[in-house]
Amino acid sequence: MTWTALIPSLAIAAALLLLPGYLVTRAWGAKGATAAALAPAASTTVVAVGAVAAGALRIPWVWSPLVLALALAAAGALVRLGMRRLARPAAAPRPRPETEDAPRASAWWWVAAWVIGAAFNARHFRNVFDSPDAFSQTFDNVWHLNAVRYIVDTGNASSLTVASLNTPAGGSTFYPAAFHDLAALVMLGNGGHLTFAINAVLAVVCIGVWPPTALYLVRSILPARPATILAAGVFTASLTAFPLLMLEFGVLYPNLLGLALLPALVGLAVQLLGLGRAPLASPALAIALGALSLPGLALAHPNVVMLLLLIGVPLAASYAIRQGARALRGATPWRFAAPQIAAAVAFIVVVYLAWPVLRPPVAVDDWGPAPLDPPAAFGYALLNTPIYYKPAWVVSAFMLLGIFAAVRHGMLWLVAAWGTVVAFWMVIASWALSEFRLLLVGIWYQDAHRFAANLAILALPLAALGVEWLTRVTEQAWARVRPLPVWFAPVFAVAIAVALAGTTQRANYMNHAVEMGSGLYKVTADSAVIDQDEYALLQRVPELVPADATIAVNPWNGSALAYGLAGRQVTAPHVLYGMTPEREVVADRLDEAASDPGVCPLLREGRVRYALDFGDREIHGGEHPYPGFDSLASSRGFEEIAREGHAALYRITACG
Repeated sequence: MTWTALIPSLAIAAALLLLPGYLVTRAWGAKGATAAALAPAASTTVVAVGAVAAGALRIPWVWSPLVLALALAAAGALVRLGMRRLARPAAAPRPRPETEDAPRASAWWWVAAWVIGAAFNARHFRNVFDSPDAFSQTFDNVWHLNAVRYIVDTGNASSLTVASLNTPAGGSTFYPAAFHDLAALVMLGNGGHLTFAINAVLAVVCIGVWPPTALYLVRSILPARPATILAAGVFTASLTAFPLLMLEFGVLYPNLLGLALLPALVGLAVQLLGLGRAPLASPALAIALGALSLPGLALAHPNVVMLLLLIGVPLAASYAIRQGARALRGATPWRFAAPQIAAAVAFIVVVYLAWPVLRPPVAVDDWGPAPLDPPAAFGYALLNTPIYYKPAWVVSAFMLLGIFAAVRHGMLWLVAAWGTVVAFWMVIASWALSEFRLLLVGIWYQDAHRFAANLAILALPLAALGVEWLTRVTEQAWARVRPLPVWFAPVFAVAIAVALAGTTQRANYMNHAVEMGSGLYKVTADSAVIDQDEYALLQRVPELVPADATIAVNPWNGSALAYGLAGRQVTAPHVLYGMTPEREVVADRLDEAASDPGVCPLLREGRVRYALDFGDREIHGGEHPYPGFDSLASSRGFEEIAREGHAALYRITACG
């Protein structure tokens, strides 16, 4: 299958993630890079919040994103009109830190960096997936595939109720479904191709969302030189912690979406507090765009909001200290500084009080530490090495240069923010299980693999700052010998970009990460979730099983994907499913249907008329006995109607 088959799905996914949000951000007054970088977060808000609203109002949800986008855009236009009528002479702009920065580079350099980052990320994506219809052979993907199918089938896209797929008696446990909502909308538009829909959303997030949001964060911090800009574009595809790790471990698609959106929100925080050296958004605009984007971030994954708050603490502390210092020097009247300081302190207090409350139930926080001690965990952070991956030597060298430059040039807040994230990484990667560890990192399920991706968010702008420092030093050295020629900046920029591309994109650490990911997107004779025999049989299921029938499955062996991949109802749509009487019968006594009078009534009630037997090899190599499947081939009342190797499909004839 060629990649051109994915183009329609890509077009739909790109339109969903970019156009509604761009309409909203422009209507509220954002321009240029700010409007483009915040568009995906605003789009995620209108899709996911629209789904929640539609669910609450019990109305069709498919058009809710468009309706909400138009409503928010109209509200923005009205607010701006009202503000213009009430406008007063503008206050003097807040002073920015004194810098030695070069004049602002042309916007075309940023466009070029975006293209570079998109191209390299596209290459990695292509090498990981190999085929446009590939799917991850990992534990969580059983849920992801089935959840998207469930949204399409039921029209239930609300994050407040979508988990009813996986709970007994239609329960409504919260699950952040923004990613699944996006994929379901793509699936509705591409003719019902599930894996195309999911892969299209993944591709747009990795290629069309992550590079511009990361570049916006860099642009928010400093008015970079051309070399820094192009280097930042390369860096968006040079950190294996993100997005490659999220495509391999888990898989953690909700975290992938949230973390791709996050840099733009961090950039807004920098703009709001006046910490950066490149003003892009007024405080009022930053607040408005933040309010429009945060719901989408929360419904992508709440722990990404908590990461934003965590990063915000050192930013707020730095702002309070800076405003206090300015007031003490007499540069700012205390009547202005005091409320600003109080607001920053109040934010820190709120985060402190909310931290132990905004976390998942203790029952799911069962991940132990990684096999690292604290010094090793710190070393992994310095070398940008996710667990089981290899060091990103070049990126890390520039990151260390960036830390040096930040300390030297009055940007301690950036180092403090990075250090805060690293400190939490050290806790999650090296501390033994304890109540205090649970308090600090339970928000990330105490999962070091999941948290490792967070390190990339601030490592990237620090590495870009390192290139900025090197460029400035090079320019100064040249200028001491002779005047700097006009061609120096573009030639040096291209040289830096080429050198970085050559030392990162085909480096050993990058090839290793891509290979680790690609191995999980192949259907082989021994693949972890669905092997070749099982996949071949699943492709025949739609022709063999009526649409109104339910298939008995053992979810631990991958047969639950008969729902997502074949579109047929199954008794257990995820490995971690809620138990019901019907499911207990299937698990324990299915093969006794002809002899046990208590089996058939429950099967009839659930319309369970078929059974898939994929054997007893489990996704994680564990042992969860399903004795009801032990002797289907030899039991009365079961007719084998299809087989591919070891995988068999039976019609249940015992119940009439």
